[in-house]
Amino acid sequence: MSWSRIKKAHFDLFNSLSDDEVLQESWTNFVNEVNQNPTPYHIKLLLDKLQALDKNRNEIKILDHGCGMALTLLYLVAIGYTNIFGVDVEKENIWALW
Repeated sequence: MSWSRIKKAHFDLFNSLSDDEVLQESWTNFVNEVNQNPTPYHIKLLLDKLQALDKNRNEIKILDHGCGMALTLLYLVAIGYTNIFGVDVEKENIWALW
């Protein structure tokens, strides 16, 4: 059980974007991997800061500029954060998640 399993579930999630039924199954698998694996160190640091705000998860707004494929943002959504925003500019695409 490790971050690599979460990354694999994330990869599968993005590969299922064109099929709603498969997407739902992939999302469920991703959430399960998040919940079954230890919190990665880099996310634990972020969660410690967020918890220090002493607010409910739905009251905190998070913007990740340079989010890449949004793995960390999707991780936060999987554990209950709802006001998640990400943007990443690539050569050919601008990715946005909200």
